[in-house]
Amino acid sequence: YEGQWESDLQHGYGVEQWADGSRYEGCYASNLKHGQGTFTWAAGSSYTGSFEKDEIHGIGSYKWTDGRTYTGQWQHNCCHGVGDMLWPDGRAYHGSYESDKKHGEGCYMWQDGRQYSGQWKEGKQHGFGRYLNGDGKAREGVWQRGQRLKWLGGERDPRESDGFLEKKT
Repeated sequence: YEGQWESDLQHGYGVEQWADGSRYEGCYASNLKHGQGTFTWAAGSSYTGSFEKDEIHGIGSYKWTDGRTYTGQWQHNCCHGVGDMLWPDGRAYHGSYESDKKHGEGCYMWQDGRQYSGQWKEGKQHGFGRYLNGDGKAREGVWQRGQRLKWLGGERDPRESDGFLEKKT
């Protein structure tokens, strides 16, 4: 460890490197990562953002070695609150998370233009949602544990809708 000390504890700004190659650069309070910093794991994943009492907590961005990124709110080392998950193949999710799972309101977009906007529970579509197919037609429906139970009404052109979903060009 190289950095500031107080009462023989890591306190203030510092850089710590472990034998496995993991590295943290940022703020410490009483020997704990606390405040803004960047942690890079030996395998290559990294997190930049807020830490609280040695945990990822607050606002930050995590990058996995497979190319996924999550930027948003964190609580106790988990995606928790509102955030954006991006996959390297073009998929994306913007919405609420609870304990690392999609939960609450959110919009999932496939790389081919399809979208689901609506309610999520424990990582799966659950409740009311709107689906935009690859041809630009929108439908409303009800989902349970990731399975569509029924469509509500017919297909419609989203350009004539309330603007909740918009066709991407």
